[in-house]
Amino acid sequence: MIRIVTWVLVGLLIGLAAGYLITANYLLETIPKGYVSVTAINKSGNKIKTLILHHEKGSIELNDLAEQESVKLIFRNAGENTYYLTGKFENDSTFSSSKEYVEAGYRLTEIILADTVRRDRGSY
Repeated sequence: MIRIVTWVLVGLLIGLAAGYLITANYLLETIPKGYVSVTAINKSGNKIKTLILHHEKGSIELNDLAEQESVKLIFRNAGENTYYLTGKFENDSTFSSSKEYVEAGYRLTEIILADTVRRDRGSY
């Protein structure tokens, strides 16, 4: 009986350790200290010719983001900041998001649709 309980406890510990390692290595994104990560997902039905992330210290520009493609934009942010996205579709129509307050370590997702930009704030 003691051997069975011992093996059950060993199996439980191995399972917990494996679960932790899988979660830490594959599901949790690590951002260097003092940075913000914004993932932009193109669900507009159009190719994005130009995508620009504007923040208080500068901007990041990206060209040619295909439909259903995503990109991770990471920028240095020592303290409080704001950012917003602007861009132009292949048909020359434009889009922009509202400004968003961020601090170091924030992870946000911007979903670019044909007529609006939807923000997922669930990943601060």
